Amino acid sequence: MTDARIAGAVRRTPVTWLRYAQLGIVAFVIDGYAPTVQLLAHDLDIPMGLASLHATAFGSGFIVGALVAPALARRINRARSILIGSVGIAVGLGCYLLGSSLAITLIGIGLTGIFATLVQSNAFADLSDNPLAVRARLLNEGSALSQIAGLTAPVLVGVASASVLGWRVGLAVAFVLVVGSLMVNAITLRRGPKAQTKVVEAVAGSSTSFVIVWISTILVLGIEFATALWAPVWLLQFGGVDVALATASPTCMLLGMVVSRLVLSRVASRVSQDALLIGSVMLSIVGFFALWLGPSLILGFSSLFVIGLGVGGQFPLSLARLVTASNHRADTAAAASTFALGLAIAAAPACLALVEQLLGLRAAMFMIPAFGVAAIVLVIASTFDLPRIAWLKTRGDS
Repeated sequence: MTDARIAGAVRRTPVTWLRYAQLGIVAFVIDGYAPTVQLLAHDLDIPMGLASLHATAFGSGFIVGALVAPALARRINRARSILIGSVGIAVGLGCYLLGSSLAITLIGIGLTGIFATLVQSNAFADLSDNPLAVRARLLNEGSALSQIAGLTAPVLVGVASASVLGWRVGLAVAFVLVVGSLMVNAITLRRGPKAQTKVVEAVAGSSTSFVIVWISTILVLGIEFATALWAPVWLLQFGGVDVALATASPTCMLLGMVVSRLVLSRVASRVSQDALLIGSVMLSIVGFFALWLGPSLILGFSSLFVIGLGVGGQFPLSLARLVTASNHRADTAAAASTFALGLAIAAAPACLALVEQLLGLRAAMFMIPAFGVAAIVLVIASTFDLPRIAWLKTRGDS
């Protein structure tokens, strides 16, 4: 059966939809937490620079979680790892939302990052355990649906912050989602087959191409998070946009990402993943230069939508490429992608901040297309038959 016929015959089981929902919860937390940092800084009466440590703690949590996830999945299986991760998200969010000091909120958001990684990494690993054509479609579908969930989070936080309820109620919706996920996940564990999904024992990566694909994943994620954080600053300084509109501007990028992932879920099985990824990165670079050359409200928002169209497919496509480069070790690839996510969250905006301090905002913004160009070079390099790196050999390699 051809890849196209396999993709057309893909069946989504209840577990598939549960994994989509769990990815949506993680997206809700990621996209919902970001606009709360400034509000938390006001509540704790601390400067924004100090409050921004929450981003570092959150990203560091993803890194720690990515290091733990494969071993935990091998020991207790993916479904139970997701169960632990869901409980951990609730505990971490509780500390973040109810904490009355910076130390408690930092610990809370760090824990949230760690346990969100367990959920995301194992959910993606389950979706990746499919034939190539089906895998690409499921990963893009899961990413698209989770992005829709992520879109609702800033809206709920904004509405709650403008009401008597307060912003914490908006983010606390995640608790309801987590409880629902826990109930369904527990039922799945109880009723499901005793033989859980087999997890291949391997260390991260078995070839030079895996390392190159992983680095390219960090770079494309860097485009997303650097743009989300710094585009509002750019529009505020050079686009004649007020604070409220500048703060809301990343929503345009998120909308573009949703559209992109919905489209890619249909075409990913028919076009080379490498070609799609290169095209996606090039589209995001085009959007960046549109933003750069004509900073204004309409063009700025339109440019961010175009950037989102490019950025949207970059993570699911990179994850699919990681699975292939890791000799189809789904857990290793999913953990590596989440590790890359944590590094991108923590490092990419910080790189722009460093350049902005040294050379100014205009120079700093050029880091975004630089990430893109470097990613394209690495995507092309990964297609060649490269020599193996000895220290990356796994116990199962011959």
